[in-house]
Amino acid sequence: MTATYECENCGKRVSALQHPGECPDCDSEMRNVSVPRE
Repeated sequence: MTATYECENCGKRVSALQHPGECPDCDSEMRNVSVPRE
């Protein structure tokens, strides 16, 4: 199952089977948008 990840810096979104690590555009941390954050 793929998940959507969003860059914490630039907002780029990618779909991936595994955590992509760093943003392909700006090298910032990516986060899984399906996991709620408080």
